[in-house]
Amino acid sequence: MARPKNPELEEQRRQQVAAAAFGLLAKHSHDSVTLDDVAREAGISKGLVAYYFKTKDAMFLEAIDRYHALQRQMLHFALQMPSESKRARAELLFDCGFPSRESVEQEVRFQSEVWSFAKSRSDVWEKIGTAYRNFRRECADLLGSQGETVDPMTYLMIHALVDGLSFQVALDPTIDLARLREQFVDLTLSLTQRSSKKRAKRALAAPPARKRRRVAK
Repeated sequence: MARPKNPELEEQRRQQVAAAAFGLLAKHSHDSVTLDDVAREAGISKGLVAYYFKTKDAMFLEAIDRYHALQRQMLHFALQMPSESKRARAELLFDCGFPSRESVEQEVRFQSEVWSFAKSRSDVWEKIGTAYRNFRRECADLLGSQGETVDPMTYLMIHALVDGLSFQVALDPTIDLARLREQFVDLTLSLTQRSSKKRAKRALAAPPARKRRRVAK
């Protein structure tokens, strides 16, 4: 008789394997990482890894999904935190993207392998695109004010800024994160405020809509 499954234990094991895969992909190429490597890193048997993930690609896809889910979770947590000012929210955005120099370097290395993996996998490419669009929407939720309209291109610029700075921080250990945080917040606020003002001006300058005359029958 088959032993009944334990959903909590299965989730724990899958998370354990995905975390091990993330750590290995931050150090090695996806082609060179094996199921044996992941099993050793996770501290479980290779058979157990193969039980949860039939192929190496399936395991990597799970690691990518969980990485993106963690990013969303961090932003959702930031959204729940009470903050009275836009500056405080922009600081939260920076802290989510740059928790420490070591974590930024690990994430950049992992993302580099994900991009390499995605070159031959359309499903991975689509996952990345979805994750990027979600990030921009969550930026809008975090930085926007009620009743304020900001051009979506502004959040595209902020996202590009976060991505670009991540690579710079990973490659240059001399960058001062405290100073970078201050300048990132100033630039982010400047972008959102300028966009909001431009949208407001265009709305005021737009001619009023003409009312249709009713034709008597």
